[in-house]
Amino acid sequence: MIIKKRAGLVRSTPNFVLFDKDLYGVKHIYDMQLEMICKNLLYQANGNIKLKNLFKIKMLQEQKRIWTSKCLGDLKLSTTTKNNWIISAIRILNTENIFLCDHELTKEKDTYMITGGKIDLIDLLEKKTFIKSASSRKNKRILFLENLLEADSSFMLKWKHMCKELGMNTKGRVPSWFKEIEK
Repeated sequence: MIIKKRAGLVRSTPNFVLFDKDLYGVKHIYDMQLEMICKNLLYQANGNIKLKNLFKIKMLQEQKRIWTSKCLGDLKLSTTTKNNWIISAIRILNTENIFLCDHELTKEKDTYMITGGKIDLIDLLEKKTFIKSASSRKNKRILFLENLLEADSSFMLKWKHMCKELGMNTKGRVPSWFKEIEK
């Protein structure tokens, strides 16, 4: 409205006239902020050696915090993190369907992903349960569905059998994430 008034345009002038790059070339503030977030992340990921190492460390820390084998650039992260602007920026870009990882195109595909199984538990659990259960699954070293299957991979282990196999105490409640997978 202010731009139309300053430009001497009628109030009923369509907005596309303002945003057309050949006419006035006005940009949305939100679009400019997204562009700056992308530039900052790409600069940090591809910058000098210190920035690059910092970026890798932050990504690995977050991957271990939510206990997943997948690359964080491919995930739709719904959780908020404190003191980690990289993950917050990735989350904002993911809401706009902008994903940063290109490891499918490069030789570094294995450096981002943890190997050891085919089906990650993030695919089986709800987002809310997945984040809440991260520390429990991490303590038990359970990352893939294959960790919960019997040796011949035909049936899922019972909780008590899995506890004995891991050398843990069988007393106590069965975790909600395990019950969700059992269903």
